[in-house]
Amino acid sequence: MVQLLSGVDAVHANADFASGGSGLEETSRQVSDHDPLVVRIRPQGAAGLAGNASFADVLIGLEQDGNERPAAVTDARGDFRIWNVTPGDVTLHYLAPTWLDIEQPTAAPALPAGITTAADPGAHHRAAQAAARAAGSMPAILAAQEP
Repeated sequence: MVQLLSGVDAVHANADFASGGSGLEETSRQVSDHDPLVVRIRPQGAAGLAGNASFADVLIGLEQDGNERPAAVTDARGDFRIWNVTPGDVTLHYLAPTWLDIEQPTAAPALPAGITTAADPGAHHRAAQAAARAAGSMPAILAAQEP
């Protein structure tokens, strides 16, 4: 059935049960922390894409059949999900914040019906890279300063 799934969204409605005056309002029998879901199914099949860019706030654009659209923004862990894609060839474009370098700013996976995991685009924090380069050259700098 996952080949037909085109989206899953939490409704985030207040699903608390009425207390009924029993005094048990704070127990699991009276309060729910579960939100209902809206599930979209496409009978002709649907594709979805999941991935991780390692950093937050990376914008992922999706191009298919000559049409490009913003598709997702990575969350705090770098994860992203793109729903409701027609199965077939797509091109992903990773647009990173200025403090981030991406080795592979585009990817072109073929999406079958169902969920596909995107390849790691190779994101690196610029300041961390500079620090690593400086640390790597530190022994040579120290050796040059010795009498």
